[in-house]
Amino acid sequence: MSAGRFRDRVEFQRKTSSGQTAPSDATDEYGNPIDDMGNSTGEFAHHLTIRADIRETPGRERIANGAVESTRTATIRVRACAATAAITPADRLLARGEIWNIRSGPIRVKQTPRILEFLCETGVAT
Repeated sequence: MSAGRFRDRVEFQRKTSSGQTAPSDATDEYGNPIDDMGNSTGEFAHHLTIRADIRETPGRERIANGAVESTRTATIRVRACAATAAITPADRLLARGEIWNIRSGPIRVKQTPRILEFLCETGVAT
């Protein structure tokens, strides 16, 4: 894949612990403290900035609880390296001024094994 296709700059963010936890404190699999309901209480912070090829699909709308929700999905391709291979659906990314939730990935593209692909969605709760 030529370098010209990687037109967008994306920032991957990873949840980080907001404070020290004692060994007896409950934490998730990433070491972030969790509250009484089992939700992670860490904040997202910068992890990696890289060039990407974003392929958006048309948005869709649905009515949920009487309100219209509008979502968009995209496949985001990046060059494969140790840092991008370590990205998980627990991370998120910023691209085109919006927060995108990672739904699956990384998936190695068969035609070009040096490229990783992520399925992402914006317009929904994290």
